Amino acid sequence: MKVAVYERDNGQRGIGVVEGATIRDLTQWVGQSQQCLLGAYIEKAQAERPPIDGEQLSIDEVKMLPPSIGANAIICVGVNYAEHARLVAERTGTPQATEDTAPALFLKVWSSLTGHNQPVVRPAVSDWLDFEAELAVIIGKKCFAVPLAEALDAVAGYSIGQDGSVRDWQRNLPTPTAGKNFNRSGALGPWMVTADEIPDPATLRITSKLNGKTMQDAPVSSMIHDVPALIHHISQFIELTPGDVIFTGTPAGSYADRGNSQWLVPGDIIDVEIPGIGVLSNHVVSS
Repeated sequence: MKVAVYERDNGQRGIGVVEGATIRDLTQWVGQSQQCLLGAYIEKAQAERPPIDGEQLSIDEVKMLPPSIGANAIICVGVNYAEHARLVAERTGTPQATEDTAPALFLKVWSSLTGHNQPVVRPAVSDWLDFEAELAVIIGKKCFAVPLAEALDAVAGYSIGQDGSVRDWQRNLPTPTAGKNFNRSGALGPWMVTADEIPDPATLRITSKLNGKTMQDAPVSSMIHDVPALIHHISQFIELTPGDVIFTGTPAGSYADRGNSQWLVPGDIIDVEIPGIGVLSNHVVSS
């Protein structure tokens, strides 16, 4: 099942199940949550089956929002694919990330993300906007200190992330926070695919295309820290809640991995595809 969060022309947010080119609205059933509509849907759907009726909306007639918008946390993992980690180590002269090193984590705010078919914004203060395709994990229950063997039981579903990074600000030490949180520099979507459709996320493959040219292409199985390991680690210190998102890292192939000679420009189109989930598409504009 695909669950999408959207905005109508009047600015009202809604949630529903995607059926082809339409969304079957379930907003009234879920209730208008003041925080995360998807989190409210996840909790209610665990208690009762969603109704099979509801207003049918064309996807083209609504603004797609990040499916988990308003959740408590967006936790992101850096240098989590082997080849990308090798390139980062060569570029920076730092030790290469391995299974024996802890995941490199940072946080994002919701204003840094936009939805499917919405523009990502190159900020006025930098031309160094880069793309990063990611598998996004959406948490399905309140949990803390999750045992490794039970980690996938905490997952409600999966989405696609594009962690837009303003590289010069990201590299302005001591932390990457600024470069990872520019307004609408990244994206999440187009929806959440429920975990029952993806029993093992390690079987997925992630690809990014820039203006139709493949830039990144890797199996999710080449992660250094896989999805269960990330949930187990993060939940040791953060109590995760329904709708929380984990961006699991990006494969090699971003502009930074290609030598910093080129960056995203207005008019570029970024498509991130994970078969079994869908395609997240965004175009670049100037702020």
